Amino acid sequence: MTLTRRLLLLALISVLPAIVIWTYTEVSLRRDREAEVNDLAIRQAQLVGAELERIFDGVYGLLLAIDETRSIRSFDTAVCSPYLKAIQEKVPYVLSFVAMDISGHIRCRPTGTIDTQHYYADRAYFHNAISVRGFVVGDYTPVFEEGGLRPHPVLPLALPIWDERGELVGVLAAALDLKWLAQKVKERTVPENGSVTIADRRGVVIVQDPQPERLLGKLLPQDYLNQARARSVGTAQIVGPDGVRRVVGYSPFAVAPQDVYINVGLSTKAAFASINQAARRGFMLIAAALILALSLSALLSRAFITQPFDRLIGAVRDWRQGNYQARIDIPGKAGSSASWPGPSTICWTMWPNASRRFRRARSGRAWPWRAAAWAPGGTIRPGMQAVGRARPPQCSGFRPPRPR
Repeated sequence: MTLTRRLLLLALISVLPAIVIWTYTEVSLRRDREAEVNDLAIRQAQLVGAELERIFDGVYGLLLAIDETRSIRSFDTAVCSPYLKAIQEKVPYVLSFVAMDISGHIRCRPTGTIDTQHYYADRAYFHNAISVRGFVVGDYTPVFEEGGLRPHPVLPLALPIWDERGELVGVLAAALDLKWLAQKVKERTVPENGSVTIADRRGVVIVQDPQPERLLGKLLPQDYLNQARARSVGTAQIVGPDGVRRVVGYSPFAVAPQDVYINVGLSTKAAFASINQAARRGFMLIAAALILALSLSALLSRAFITQPFDRLIGAVRDWRQGNYQARIDIPGKAGSSASWPGPSTICWTMWPNASRRFRRARSGRAWPWRAAAWAPGGTIRPGMQAVGRARPPQCSGFRPPRPR
């Protein structure tokens, strides 16, 4: 490995602590943000549940007030039908009211007509209201025929009708407009680029945003069904029907409002936008620092180490080939130039022991400048010969130091 590559490796190692610190900070911030997003998703689902409970409570109070009317309890069609029509006009989110007797016949509705030929006792909300003897939330209904409506998705809400003697005589039902419900939930609880899914107790979707046409009136996907059957609220990361990855907070059937599944999703792209931007900025800064460190190392090593070393080796190579006039100008202390190699350096490298040191230096096993720094005086001892060629005239008075 060359000296330049070693210096570049050192520069790279010097940047490694910054990379480790940045990675640790990024992982910690991302984990903290994930916990915040999960908690926010659960709170959004609970907020949707609270909004549904508020709407259901409002309809429940309205049905209680209607149920106390004498004309409803006695099924006086001439009086109760105009009464239901007047109330329905004041609450546009309820598309229709209907009062049915215990057999399921229509006795009162805003259209003013009755229907004793058809039985609607097979409706799920009818059975549930009679069995629990209280307020119930029905199932997704694409056409509310008993209310005299055209095809329009609604959610029936029902309450038993009691006569003056306290006997159960029928069921009073209201058709909640699901399009209005979806718009209301979206405006109040769903964040930007978010999603919301609400399903009835059968797992049929009654509210879906975005792209309601994909799931509205259909059974929940299996992943959603598993969440709906859970015992407590939770979170998950899934890809929605629109292909967007979201962190969803869900409220299963077992959590209020009962028998309703709620799923609210937060876009991971929007939720982690600040974290991702900070990560990109940190990565770019570290990359810039690494490139700068490597560039400076390469330039400085070439200017202060590689080039001077190459000039030094080139001059010595010229001298060994017989060009004893070869010199290197090295800046002196006072700004002048000193000539290297001088006579003492040439004579030292000509001596057998020094020649071996020099050869070892060229092979990378010793430092050439250490041998070149010695310049002792004296005469050549008898019996010693120069290596490879005759002694130059400037070495006539040179004598190497004795070995220690």
